[in-house]
Amino acid sequence: MKKTIGVLVLLVLMVGCKHDRGGVRSEKEQPKPTPENQKIDYPFAEVPFGNRVIEGRKWTGSIPQWTDKQITGVFVEGRKVKFSPYEIGKYEVSYKIWKDVCKWATEHGYTGLENVGNVGCSKKEGDIPKEQWDKQPVTNMTWSEAVVWCNALTEMEKGNDAECVYRDKNGKALKNASDTVGVSLAQWADKKGYRLPSQAEWEAAARYSKDATNAINHAKDGEQPIYFINNISASGGKLPIAFKGIKESADFETMKNELKRLAVCEKYFDGTKDVKFEPEIKFTSIVGSKAPNDLGCFDMTGNVNEFCYDWAEFKLNFDKNNIEENPKGPVAPSGDEFAKVIRGGAVVTLPQYLCVTYINWMEKVENKYVDTGLRLARTK
Repeated sequence: MKKTIGVLVLLVLMVGCKHDRGGVRSEKEQPKPTPENQKIDYPFAEVPFGNRVIEGRKWTGSIPQWTDKQITGVFVEGRKVKFSPYEIGKYEVSYKIWKDVCKWATEHGYTGLENVGNVGCSKKEGDIPKEQWDKQPVTNMTWSEAVVWCNALTEMEKGNDAECVYRDKNGKALKNASDTVGVSLAQWADKKGYRLPSQAEWEAAARYSKDATNAINHAKDGEQPIYFINNISASGGKLPIAFKGIKESADFETMKNELKRLAVCEKYFDGTKDVKFEPEIKFTSIVGSKAPNDLGCFDMTGNVNEFCYDWAEFKLNFDKNNIEENPKGPVAPSGDEFAKVIRGGAVVTLPQYLCVTYINWMEKVENKYVDTGLRLARTK
């Protein structure tokens, strides 16, 4: 692991001057600890193309079986996107960070975050060594719990809820993760607190490349390039992920080693069939155990799926004549679906679902999966 993630809690005690007549401070007069300046050790990577136009490109390469249009990602031909400057977490949120913020939240007026979250994801209980628990990615929370947790972390660090991103229809910061109706009404606010990335932000960060190796230039003609790696690669990959019918390469051994370098995953395609890695991968790894992508982010392919803000959009709708600023998906769920997007793939999945442009989703905001966690983002 490149950097140990822990939680440094600095508790500032406001010492008053009030005394009783005997000169001894009474128990009732003891000042309460404030939530101010309690920070977590969670580094961010700055995404280097804020305020620039990203132009979508048509994918002409191979498409894995069973993925259909989901492999196209969100930067499709004709679409133009511009992001405000933002940062994205270098790591998936660890179990210890999640647990510590949940404890703070329940002590400071938040509800629905009691005893939630699992340690990573494993095939059977007891697989994950106890000494790894704090550094494993947290999983098994609902989307509702994830966004309210982001608000709690923001308030824990800043001492108030003014910068909390997620708010109800009345503009109040969301603090009840059990209120799925209220949470489902959360609107994107112009705030600087912690949040989930939009799936466009997530994909841009996952696909960022420093050069043209295995990448496509998505900048406007004549401008400094913005390279995104090809659709069928792992995040940070210089080669595609192997799957049945791939035309880009026949060097399956090299592609296997590239996937193993970047992603915590169970299987690879050997040119004939899906095969388990040896030694067998039975559970998630501690965050940051594999190589980072070019932005310095770890585990954006494999380990656990990661929540995004967006409602699932089963058909991308955009105006080719306009530039979309900070797209966040539909303002409401599609039809009767309450689907939220998850990206990145998990430890136990088929190789084709690890492609960096593959889009997956949950069915309802109150659902939770043992292979899904989160990565933080924030507007600069």
